[in-house]
This record gives sequence, structure tokens and C-alpha cells, in this order.
Amino acid sequence: MLALVALLAVSSPQALAPAKGSAIRFTAHQTFSQTDGAFREFSGTFEIDREDVSKSRVQVKIRAASIDTDNGSRDEHLRSDDFFDVEDHPTITFASSSIAATGEDRVKVKGTLTVKGKEVPVEFAMKLTWRDDGVDAYGRLTIDRRRIGITYDAPFYAPALKDNVNLELDMKLRPPGA
Repeated sequence: MLALVALLAVSSPQALAPAKGSAIRFTAHQTFSQTDGAFREFSGTFEIDREDVSKSRVQVKIRAASIDTDNGSRDEHLRSDDFFDVEDHPTITFASSSIAATGEDRVKVKGTLTVKGKEVPVEFAMKLTWRDDGVDAYGRLTIDRRRIGITYDAPFYAPALKDNVNLELDMKLRPPGA
């Protein structure tokens, strides 16, 4: 869910976009196992200012129906109104409200994650790796699925489904078309 985000390129704000190799992955935990997956379709607007990260802005759009756990029937269930309700809520979004440097090549990103029409404030750290043609940004966050409107509790299933979901953001940001 989140696409969530990456930052900073060169001198003044520069527009960057997720390039090949970018990924938004997640891990949902159950009592005795875990489910790993990813959102395969996402886009974003990344206005990056390497000299003053506070001027940087990030917006990410994820196609909710692109959820993929490598299990077709589970993916269909995740697309249903029990989970993401992709028919009524086709897009998951993230918009940064602030970005601050926290150390060399590290930033804290704050913003709003919108899932199923619920706006939830989130914050997370990202590590930046500068490239000649852009920046790679990597971050993780944990979010309570109930905060984003995913409250499914079916007998024999939900007691095993934990509330916290781990998100992993791995962005390769390059100039559009690169």
C-alpha cells in the first residue's frame, strides 16, 4: 500500500518517477505463518530537492486491484469488500505533508495514507542512495490494518490474522521516460 515514497535528487526540485525495479511489498502475519505480497501497479510524482529536503513532495497512487500474493483465490478475496473493496475504492494513495533530513542520506517522511476512503496519518524513515541519474529510496513501516479500514474477522481465519502489516518501499526514482 503504500508507494509510497522516496526523495531527493539533485540541487533544485526535480521531478522523478518510479522506474523498473521499484516495488511496494507487504507481509501480513498469521498465528503460524505469514503472507507476502506486493502491489504490482503504482505511479507517483516525486518532486525532489537534494539541497533542501523540506521542499520535496511525494504523491503515490497504487492500483488496489494489482495486489498479488501468488495465490489467485486469496488475491480475489483481498480485492473483495472483506478487505480492499477495489470495486468501490480502486486507488490507494499517499501524499507527503513533510519530509525532513534525519542524518546523512536518511529522511523522515510524514503524510496521509488513504485506503478505502480512510485517511490515516503515517510516518516512516527512508534511506537514500544517490545515483548519477536519480536516487534509490528504501523504507519500511508497520501499520495496523484496522486503522486503514481492513477489519475482516471471519471465524477460523481472523483470530489467526494479526493486526499489524509490514510495508516495504523500494523505489528506484529516475527522470520520467528514463
